[in-house]
Amino acid sequence: MTIATAESRELRPIYLLFEQLGCRGLDYDSTPPIKLIRSIREHLEEGGVLFLLGDFFRPSFPTATFFGRPTHSPNGAVVLALEKRVPIVPFYGYREKGFKHRLVFHPPLFLYKEVRPDQRRKATDKLNGVLEEMICQVPGQWFYWFNLDERWDKTEICSI
Repeated sequence: MTIATAESRELRPIYLLFEQLGCRGLDYDSTPPIKLIRSIREHLEEGGVLFLLGDFFRPSFPTATFFGRPTHSPNGAVVLALEKRVPIVPFYGYREKGFKHRLVFHPPLFLYKEVRPDQRRKATDKLNGVLEEMICQVPGQWFYWFNLDERWDKTEICSI
């Protein structure tokens, strides 16, 4: 199952491609939150896998740290990991040449073994640290950087 902002012009083509491949999807912006949560829980209880973008940004997301700076990060994966004891398998992809791509999977993270359920910020920061490491492996291929000017306070960007 893919959870995405399907109306985003940047993500819409990817969302439609997953849909064409038979991957059920939910639009983060148009699906009512209760339906979204129920669908995710049912999917996981059936042994399903979710694909969530960890670098997505919205000003309304909870505060976290990303590349050493305060920002707002999604914490849906953290909530599922801590409350439902769901393992997280970090991975990233990059283009090697032409139409040849490689996916790199990391060992599963069992955050519920390391972090208490009331420590969502700590768990989100831990996931952001893993994301930072993956981005640094192939920084030129991190395509989801279209909102850099919104992610950090302007004074923070100037001090980089």
